[in-house]
Amino acid sequence: PATRFTVPLSSGFYMLPQFRVYVTPAAQVDRFILVGEPRLHRTQATHKAILIAVLPIIGSVPCIWLLVIWIVRRGLRPLVRLQDEIRERGSGNLKPVPELALPVELSTIQVAVNSLLERLQKALSAERAFAANAAHELRNPIAALLAQAQMLRSIALRKASDAATTKPENDTIQEAANTTQRLDALISQIHRLSRTVEKLLQLSRAVAGTALRRDRFDLLPVLHVVADELDRPDHACPRIVIETGDLTHLDVLGDLDAAGILFRNLLENALRHSPQGSPVQVHVSTNAAVPPCCVAEVPAAAGQAQAVEQSTCVTIQNTCPPLAPDLLNRLTDPFVRGNASTEGSGLGLAIARTIARQMAIRMDLFSPIPGQDDGFMVQLTFQKAPPRA
Repeated sequence: PATRFTVPLSSGFYMLPQFRVYVTPAAQVDRFILVGEPRLHRTQATHKAILIAVLPIIGSVPCIWLLVIWIVRRGLRPLVRLQDEIRERGSGNLKPVPELALPVELSTIQVAVNSLLERLQKALSAERAFAANAAHELRNPIAALLAQAQMLRSIALRKASDAATTKPENDTIQEAANTTQRLDALISQIHRLSRTVEKLLQLSRAVAGTALRRDRFDLLPVLHVVADELDRPDHACPRIVIETGDLTHLDVLGDLDAAGILFRNLLENALRHSPQGSPVQVHVSTNAAVPPCCVAEVPAAAGQAQAVEQSTCVTIQNTCPPLAPDLLNRLTDPFVRGNASTEGSGLGLAIARTIARQMAIRMDLFSPIPGQDDGFMVQLTFQKAPPRA
C-alpha cells in the first residue's frame, strides 16, 4: 500500500478503510508480519461466491417445481380414477369398482367402497323386488274383486228392475238403489286402487334403471300412440292437441318403452287436472323453432349453448289454477298432489322425473304458464340423436 498499516502490533484481524489486515508475530521477537487484503477484492469474491452458490438453486427451482407437480399428479392419478369410478355410481349403476392398480393406501378404500356398494345393492334390490312383487301380486286379487263387485252391481240392478216391474211401491226398490250406489262407490275405489298399484309397479321399474338404455328411436310415433290410447282420434272434440309443425320424424337417444311411460304419466296428469272440455296442448319443436318459454330457460354458457342447439323441446300444457311455488317444487315427490280433490295417486310426476333423469332429459315445471295467469306446463328437453353415418 502507499501508506503504512496503522494497526496494533498484536495477533489478530483489523479492519482499515481499504484493507483488512492480519497481524502475526514473526520468528524474531521484535518483528511482526502484517498481511493486508483489499476490501474491494474481498467484497467481489464474496459476491462471486454467492452467485456461484445461489444461481444454480434459482435456476433449478422451476425444474424442481415442475418435477414435484408431475410426481404429485402421477401419484394422485389412481385416486382420480377411483374418484371417477365412484362418481359414475348411482341408483341405476351399483357395480363394484374394478381393479385400478391402486397403491396399498388406496386399495383399502376401494375394498370399503365395493363393500358399501354391495350392501346398498342388496338393500335396493330387496326394496324394489318387494314393491314390484307386491304390485304384481295385487293385480289378480284386485281384478277378481272388481269382477265380483261388477257382478254384484248387475245382480242388484236386475233385482231392482224386477221389483219395479212386480211391486212398484215396494221398499226393495229403494234398497236396491242404495246397494247399487254403494257398489258404485266400491267399484270406483277398486279402480283407484288398481291405478295406484299400476303406478307403484311403474315407479319400481323406473327406479330399477329401465330407462338407462341409449337406443335410437323416433319420438313422434311414441307420442302419437300414447295420445291415441288416452284420447281416441275419432272424437269430435279431441282433448289432446299435438303440434309438431313440419317435423315428420325426430330421432332421440333413450329407451322407447320408458319414453312411452313418461308421456303417458304426463298426459294422464294433464287430462286429470284440466277442466272437462279443455284441451291439453302438446308442442314439439327443435332448436330452429323453440317456444318462448324454452328460450327463457336456455343457459347462456357457450358450452351449453351448443348442446341446446342439438336439443328438442316438448311442452305439455293444461288449464288449471296456478300452484303455489312451494307446492310446485315438491310436486315431483312421491304421493304429493297438486289438487287433493282430484283423483290420483300422486306418483305420475315422480315416475316422470325418475325416467327423465335416467334418460338425461331436462324436465321443468311451470305454474302459471309463462305469459299467462293460470295453467300448468311441463317442459321436456331431449338431446337429439347424432346424424346417421
